[in-house]
Order: sequence, then structure tokens, then C-alpha cells
Amino acid sequence: AHVETIPMLDATSAAISVLSALRLASVERVVAEVQRREPRASRARVLAELRAHPDVRWFGRTLVHLPSEAS
Repeated sequence: AHVETIPMLDATSAAISVLSALRLASVERVVAEVQRREPRASRARVLAELRAHPDVRWFGRTLVHLPSEAS
């Protein structure tokens, strides 16, 4: 079975790049935008990147926000 490794979080992670442009979005929107840029990106990877970033704010389980001062 193929196991996708999650790269170390850096300033250019795909999920953070997308959220930085959108500022406020549904998790599904971020996943869709990342997969447009990187078709092999998994939902799990996007969620891991969002959860790992200290400045990402969650509203419930479906909305994420990245304050402008965080980027």
C-alpha cells in the first residue's frame, strides 16, 4: 500500500498558500484549490498542513481563516 508522507511545514505549503490568498474559506474550498495546483494532493495532507500552522484559525470543523498579519 502506498503511504503518502507529509512534508515538513514551510512557508510555501500549498494549503497555506491557498488560504493566504483566500483569507477565509471552507476546508473543502482549500482542498479543491490545492488539488487544482497539485492533483495528487490528498485531503489528509491539506488538513495536516492547516492543523500544523499556528496562525490558522478554525471555526467549527469546516471554516478556516488566516489573518492578514500572519502571512
